[in-house]
Amino acid sequence: MHDPDPEPRPRPQPRPQLRPKAPRRRSRRLAPLVVGLAACGPGSAPPQASDPPLDSVETVVATYLDAVSNQDTARVRSTFTTDGSVLWIENGLVHYRGVDGILEGLSAFPAGTPIATEMAPLEVQRIGSRGAHAWGTFTTSVGVAEGAYSFGGMISFLLEHDGEAWKLVGGHVSSPMPR
Repeated sequence: MHDPDPEPRPRPQPRPQLRPKAPRRRSRRLAPLVVGLAACGPGSAPPQASDPPLDSVETVVATYLDAVSNQDTARVRSTFTTDGSVLWIENGLVHYRGVDGILEGLSAFPAGTPIATEMAPLEVQRIGSRGAHAWGTFTTSVGVAEGAYSFGGMISFLLEHDGEAWKLVGGHVSSPMPR
């Protein structure tokens, strides 16, 4: 039989409001660059005379890839911004935060391990007045003889001009996953 006067159910208490985390410096800095990707498509404003030229972007990327191939940590470091805001993504996951993380990953290879990256010609797009996005396909080979392996896919780089030179601030590598 149905009880006509059931005890009232306790009212659910409101959930405590989670205080949003303060935005990290990184997100404030890259937000204009990422937003700029959408704004710099066909029909965007032409570069201004005061904008740094894009011709040295490919040189910075080539210097970085050569430094990785030679496991030259000082040269790798020299291609990145010095403010600690570097973010590197691989296959959809944040893999490294900061240049030190990238160098730590590079140090996992024994000294002298052959690392060679071949790139298709880069495409470079201006992002706002101080940013650039460079991307292309690549193939990287690691090691020789038994135990050697290679992988390839798409690589992209975000760069910022610091007033003197282009510096890497982030990148992304994605390779097809085996099915």
